[in-house]
Amino acid sequence: MKPSLVPPSIRHTVLVFLLWIVAQFPFLASAFRIDEPYFLAVAKQISLHPLDPYGFRINWDGTPEWAFKTSANPPLVPAYLALWQLLLPQSEVSFHCAMLPFSLLALHAFGVMARYFKIEPLIPQALLCGSPAFFLGSQVVMQDVPMLSLFLLAISYATIYEETGCRVAFFIACLAAFCCPMAKYTGLVLVPVLAWLFCTARRKLGMGVIAAAPLLALLLWNGFTWVQYGGPHFLAMAAFEKNLAVSTLPWLLTKGVLASIGLGVLPISLVTFIPYVTTCRKVLLSSSLCTLPFAYWHAATGLSYGILSSSLFALSVTLSFQLIVLTFKLGWECFKARDQKGILLILWILFGLAFQGGLMFTSVRYVLFLAPPAILLILIKSSRTPGKWILGSSLAASFLLVISMSLGDRQIANIYRDIVSQKIAPLWQRNKGRFYFSGHWGFQYYAEKIGGEAINKCDPPTFQSKDLLVIASSAWPDILRPRLQKGLNSQTEIEIASPAWVVRTIGCNVGANFYANRISGCSHPTLLPFTFTRDPSETFLFHVIRKTDKQDSFTP
Repeated sequence: MKPSLVPPSIRHTVLVFLLWIVAQFPFLASAFRIDEPYFLAVAKQISLHPLDPYGFRINWDGTPEWAFKTSANPPLVPAYLALWQLLLPQSEVSFHCAMLPFSLLALHAFGVMARYFKIEPLIPQALLCGSPAFFLGSQVVMQDVPMLSLFLLAISYATIYEETGCRVAFFIACLAAFCCPMAKYTGLVLVPVLAWLFCTARRKLGMGVIAAAPLLALLLWNGFTWVQYGGPHFLAMAAFEKNLAVSTLPWLLTKGVLASIGLGVLPISLVTFIPYVTTCRKVLLSSSLCTLPFAYWHAATGLSYGILSSSLFALSVTLSFQLIVLTFKLGWECFKARDQKGILLILWILFGLAFQGGLMFTSVRYVLFLAPPAILLILIKSSRTPGKWILGSSLAASFLLVISMSLGDRQIANIYRDIVSQKIAPLWQRNKGRFYFSGHWGFQYYAEKIGGEAINKCDPPTFQSKDLLVIASSAWPDILRPRLQKGLNSQTEIEIASPAWVVRTIGCNVGANFYANRISGCSHPTLLPFTFTRDPSETFLFHVIRKTDKQDSFTP
């Protein structure tokens, strides 16, 4: 047989890319969800006024507010989307396709990093694909996966430059490091990681430039906002995150981070490698025996979760705690052995965890960038790889889980698009009045798309006969009922939405929310990245305003 002309590494990369695109393809047409409408609004502003990205007002927190005060991230991704929409259609498929290159770049850069740690890239890449945070994060128009891709590109190509002196690698590392915090401020975790590479580097000048690039980007961007808007954006967001009226309590924030990492960030197939980290086997076993029952008891009694949700919470917290134990135990071993590569991963995890302490909410996507160092740390410290059958079965289980979660997430997202197109639009057309709505997430995007107006809770509208008000009860509505003048009443109907798929990424009664630790009107925190239930995911309240002397029938 003739030898292949394509190197194995290239064949593997092409195979990973093709499989990844095939896996993501069914979710490209999913409705916009959670914070996607906000980023699309910033992209629209940039397309109209490129040098004034936050010079508009948006009703995202109950009242129209200056975007500079409410947009928690720099505008790199919205600017990219603004350019994209100039060339391609503005639709769900188009914008979700725009995000695919970032996940492909992340997989490529992670493969480069794996080679730096003397690991064949196929298994680490497969493990990253099985991370719920990465799989679902690649399907939304948000900054988390773009930030991760730039983070990985900066580190991986910085290591190539250090080892080879390649100028192209230096340029890529500099550009990625510069852009990383411009995608999301969480990218500042890159600074201590690059600083460590600089401290251990032989090419001090070049590595110093790469390490300084994120800080330079932050300085230039905040200098621009100071001139344009009267203050540094990073400081404005730091003050916003510390707002005591809406911030999460530190203890609850800690629980949210632990619940997010275990089953939300780490691929479940990674568990098969942990027993082979022989130097930590005893301490991991003892810590798990203590953490598992305590976490279950706390979820059942302190959080009022049911049996299934309490079990998932206990498992997720235990896995997260194992990662923390591994980090400190292996970190000490790396320090004693002067293992520079191992210390790099330890710093990445520790500074990443520390960064979460200053955030307002917890979310699986916020801690996505912990997946790569966790995967690499466990792989390089494992004495051997699990057998083919065990590894294959565990990877299959990971992909089954993330695909199931994606199906559930898609159904929940599509509910808002469907309710607007199939029920609200025809009802509004029949009544011939004005259409108001209360509720955010994707509901806001689709309601505004047909001409609806978001309620301003500080200055609610004066309703008239034939007006329509629709309230999405779970999607952070600003009002729960209309305030009517004398002579008017509202004919009210309730629409309960219950997705058919039992795997849910959002569910108040079962304590799940992949995107934040709160749901409007929920009596307990929603800390789980997913769970299993058939409960309704949303309740819509339809109010048709009528004069009191009329008895018109109402059929939504």
